[in-house]
Formats: sequence, C-alpha cells, structure tokens
Amino acid sequence: MMLTGEPANANGNGNAPPALAKSRAGRRPGVVWEFFTPVRTETNKTHATCNFCERRCAGVASRMIVHVLKKCPAAPPHAVEMLAFAASQERQLQQDQRPEKRQRLLEAGESSMAPTTTAMNSAAALNALRSGLHERMATGAMNVVSLVQQKLVVACLRNGMPFEFLEDEYFNEALAALNAGFPRMSKELVTSKILSDVDATVTEETTHWLRASASVTLAYNQARHEWLAIDEKRRRFLLAESTAEDDQVDSALRYVVAQREVLSLPSYSGVFGICTDATGLLAALRSDPETPLLSTCMLRTTLDMWREILMASPIISKLLVDAASIAETNFTEHLDRFSPQQLERIEQFYKTDDKWCFLFSLVKLLWWLEDSLRVIPEGGDGLLATEFWVTLQRVDVLLAPFAWLFALSESREMASSQYVLLWVWVLASVPRANLYTTQQNTAVMDRLVKIIAHSIEDHHLVAFLLDPRIRGAGFSATGRRRVKSLVLQVAMRIWSARGGVDVTTAREALLVQLGHYVDRTGVFADDVVWEMSRGKHPEAFWKDYVEDAPELAHTAMTVLAFVPYTQSTSDYFAELEAATKGESQNATESFVVRRIKHHVSKSSSSLETTQTFTEYAQLLSPIAGTSIAGDGFKLASGEVKEGSRTPRDVVMKAKIELVTATTPQVDDKKEGASEENAVNASWFAFAESDKEELENAIKRLIPPSLVRTKTVML
Repeated sequence: MMLTGEPANANGNGNAPPALAKSRAGRRPGVVWEFFTPVRTETNKTHATCNFCERRCAGVASRMIVHVLKKCPAAPPHAVEMLAFAASQERQLQQDQRPEKRQRLLEAGESSMAPTTTAMNSAAALNALRSGLHERMATGAMNVVSLVQQKLVVACLRNGMPFEFLEDEYFNEALAALNAGFPRMSKELVTSKILSDVDATVTEETTHWLRASASVTLAYNQARHEWLAIDEKRRRFLLAESTAEDDQVDSALRYVVAQREVLSLPSYSGVFGICTDATGLLAALRSDPETPLLSTCMLRTTLDMWREILMASPIISKLLVDAASIAETNFTEHLDRFSPQQLERIEQFYKTDDKWCFLFSLVKLLWWLEDSLRVIPEGGDGLLATEFWVTLQRVDVLLAPFAWLFALSESREMASSQYVLLWVWVLASVPRANLYTTQQNTAVMDRLVKIIAHSIEDHHLVAFLLDPRIRGAGFSATGRRRVKSLVLQVAMRIWSARGGVDVTTAREALLVQLGHYVDRTGVFADDVVWEMSRGKHPEAFWKDYVEDAPELAHTAMTVLAFVPYTQSTSDYFAELEAATKGESQNATESFVVRRIKHHVSKSSSSLETTQTFTEYAQLLSPIAGTSIAGDGFKLASGEVKEGSRTPRDVVMKAKIELVTATTPQVDDKKEGASEENAVNASWFAFAESDKEELENAIKRLIPPSLVRTKTVML
C-alpha cells in the first residue's frame, strides 16, 4: 500500500479503512476500501467515492475493484497491482473452500488437510494484505519491514508525535511480540534512512498523480522559497525548496524546464502554467514559448488593493476599531439584551479560527444585532449613533467584494475569471461607498487600476470573457473588443506549446466560434445550457461543446483550469500571524519533513464551490438591518474604561492588527507590457448604470441549490 494514495480527504480518513466499510459478522473491511471514501446517501445506503478520480459507485467490493482495475483513469500502478493480487488470493480462497472440490480430492485418495492448509495460507495472506502489511515494490517483492517503518514514521508526523516515541521500550517490545525479527526503531534510524525512503515514495506518488492530470500549474512562493504543483482539481503537491542563491532566477528557470520534462503532460487539453509572486522569474519566463500561461499571485494583488483601501482614509480603520470596542463592551457587559439565538451567534463569532474573516464577520454581526444594540443609554449621543450606523453601512459596501474574494480563494474551483469580476466589483464599490473625499476617491481609483494593470494577464481577461457565468460582464465596449482579439493570441500560444495543431484552420474556426459565443447564437443559442452553468465550474459547460466548438472549448478549459494564486487566504494569514510572533516553520523543520506532512495531511486545504458558500454564508450574504436614516435611537457607549481590558479584547486587538497589516508595495510599471495593450480603466464598466449587469454576474457564481434555500442571497 502507498503512504497515501492521494492527498488526504476532507474527512481525515487518509488510507485507513473507513468505519462505514466494516463487513458483517465482524469481518475485516475489504482491502479495496483503502482506495475509497464512504458516503452515506439520503436513504442510508453506503456508496464509495474513488480517492483517485473522485467518481462514485455503489459500496460493493466487487464493483469497486473493477473500477480501480479497469475504469479508473488515475489509479497508480501499485494500487492496481495490489488489488489484482488480493483478488487472485480471494478467488483461490473461495475455490479451496468449495465442498464439491474437497469431495473430489477425497475421492481421489488425497488428504483433506492439504486443501485446508492451502485455504488457511490464502486466508492469512489476504488478511495480511487487508491489514496493510504488504506492499508491492518496483521489483515485485514484498518488503514488509521497510513498509511498516515508513508507516510508523508517517503516523508520527501526521499526529505531531516526536520520533523519540519510536525508541520507547514498550513500543519496541510490542513490535518484537508481533515479529521477533523486527529491527529496533530509533530516532537515528529514522533521520538517516527511513525519512529518505518515505520521501522517495512521496516523489513517486506525486509524479504519478501529476502525469495523470489534465492541467498542472507550477506555483512558486517567493516568501517561503517553495515550489508547489497544483492540478486542475486544486490538489497541491509540495515539490521542492529553493535556495537564496545569487543566480536565483537562473536556478528557478532550470527547475521549471526540469519539471516540464518530468511531467510531460500527454493530454490534448493539458497545459503547463506557472504562477508566482517572484517578479524577476516572471519577467524571465515571458520569452519562453513553451509556457503559454504565466501569472503573478492574484491573491497577493487583492491584498495590495486591500491595503490601499485601508490606507486611503482613516475613517475605515477608525470605524473598525470602534466596532470592535462596541462589540467588546456589549458582548461582555450587556448580554441580557440578547436572545439565545443571538448569544449563540456571538459565541460562534469568537470561536472562528479564520483570522482573515474577523473584520468582515464583525461588521455583519453588528448589523444583525442592530435592533438590540441601538438602545438609549443615559447621556447618549444620538448624532454619534446615527453617524456610526451610516458609516458602518458604507464600510460594509466597500468590504463586500473583499469578503467574496478572500472567501472564494478557499475554494478549489476559484478561477482567474472570478478574481477579475470581483476586482471590477471593488472598482464599482469605491465611489458607491462614499467614504472618501473627491480628491481621495480619484487617487484611490487611480491606484487600484494601476495595481490591476500591473498584475492582470491576457489569459485572465480571456478567462473573464469565456467563463459562461460571467461572459465579460463588467467589460466596456472597448474592453470587450480588445479582449476578443486577445482570445486568438492566447489560443495560438497554447497551440504552439501543445503542438500538432493546424493553426490556419484552427484560427478560422476559433473566430467563428467566438462570434457565436459572444452573441449566444449558433451552437451557443441554447438557453438551457447557459442556465445550467449557474454556480458550477465552467468546465462542465465547455465539455458540452468539445465536439461542436473544439478550438474555443479547449482554449476556454485551458485558461479556466489555470490556478491563479500560490496560496489561499487562510494560508497567507497563518504565515503572517506566525511572522508577527517571530515564528518560522521553515526554521524548525526540514523540508523533507514538511513535504511528507503536506503529502499526508489529514484535512483538505480547499473546498468545493457549494461548500465554500455554505461555510461563509453569513459572511457573503447581506443582512437586512433597520433604518439608518436617524430614527431617534442612540448607540450604547463603545468606550472601554481604562483597566477593563478583557482577554477577548486582547484577542480582538491582535486580530485587527493582523488583518490591517500592510502588504508590500507594487511597481506601477509592468515589465513586457506595451502601451498599446496596457490595461486601463477604459476597459471596464463599473459606473452606476452598469451595476445591474455586474450584480447579475456575481449572482451567477452562487450554486442554484443555495439560492433556492436562501442560504446565500444578494
């Protein structure tokens, strides 16, 4: 068995046979459950989801084995070999136990003990397989000792246990009781040999997974000096750690070339893209014809925009600090004014582990509790109360697109098209929030457009147009015309990198297909198909057009499968929090250890679209509040007396400092961009008259099931 046949599932089961897979009469679960995750249906039946390709089938061992052996496109060789061996042993066991066969043997004068012994040996072998004690190695031999040692080391890493545990006297006595010849475990043995064996297995599994992928984005995190590979399903594989050499760009280029040769994606729709926040590396790669898709980290660009919003006016920062103080006072000293439901919501607010969503959740929570908070204390200032709620509403308008941007970056299906749409929403929200003076508003808008122009790539804009949920909503007439010409340029780069394409024929076909797509005519005239694309990854839409519009469909799937960020929002803020505390994970753990832990991580690092909207539903949905036009109510005092700071207040202060920390400045000038193709504000439409089209596009990102149940509403 492998260390982990795939990146760990969200349920944390890893490779252990799931509880739902237990057989009747206390029998061990089939070995095939090592490669499936159990799923309970609404009728309480057990189905199984393949850990390799994520397809679902009935939870019947025979069907599951057939799927892995014959149907699964991503099953690794050793998994197929192990199941084939287990199946042959099972068949032998069943044949040996047939009464008619034993009777024929007895009639022939043979002893009944021979078949029984064979049956017992077969059963023992199969049980050993089911226990995870055998592994088919490349040579075909079973190296049980090495496998057990590797599994024990991985178990320690997964559960945060020190390697000294493996030296424990009782632990080694237990191993000796199972197998008298089992070598004694020690920390020295682990660090000198076993870790390297585990790392070699991780490398083999990673390469196999990536070669079976339709698309791979190579991501380089400059701050951590780490290379990751991310496939089209947003599974993340830690590949290597760079060094701070003088020729770092040259070294990085050599690594890119090496990885491209190792992966050698065979799929027609496959593409090898690169996403990094290292500007020097990006500039060097722009002349590489074999890397058609390049991008800076769009999450980092969003954080740059977030910094500009906060720094442009002290009103926003002051409002957020005042809101925290008001919440702290009322949530600790005036709890009697809240209902049980409100108290439960307040408790959930304090328990959240997502540091990045603290400020957004705080604003939403205050709106939800407005009726209870807006009371008339003695000596209260009604004007101050009205001004606070008016400002709170305006800040909520400005924070909304950032809440969506940060929340959706936690989704494995976040595409560059969604980033562009939400950036346009940010541009539309700045004047609408009415938080800046005319001079400040002009300066902020100018700066935001420069940040976007510095980071945006042509294939981002193409994805924005070819995402059926958006279809370029937010483009001006100028922008739409310019981007239509970019579609052909990006497609030709992809064809050149992929090879085997008749460019002349493909070019003519693409232009015709693009015209029909933009106008929703021809093969794209079916309204039902467009309606079914709401809330779903655009790949499902374009798969329907692979035969009718292959050139445009493959181009669209390629740019929409590209991963436009090097890490999620939660990962970024976790690093930022560790940095503020003077902690560094890289300084305490070797890269090999970090890589193994990443590979066998118990929890998934990303969510599906529906899961993301459900997880952050209260954050993404506006909450209807009472009138803020000055209705005579006054605000409970938000001042905190000196010396009355509570532990919760300390936590709030730390979270505010964390989230409002500034991010690095960006250079206004983008290397390699000509004046003719430079993106500017004229490409986008975000005036008040464009509000409805923009909001409709944002609504189409929400899964219909959540709209029907009113889980998320705009």
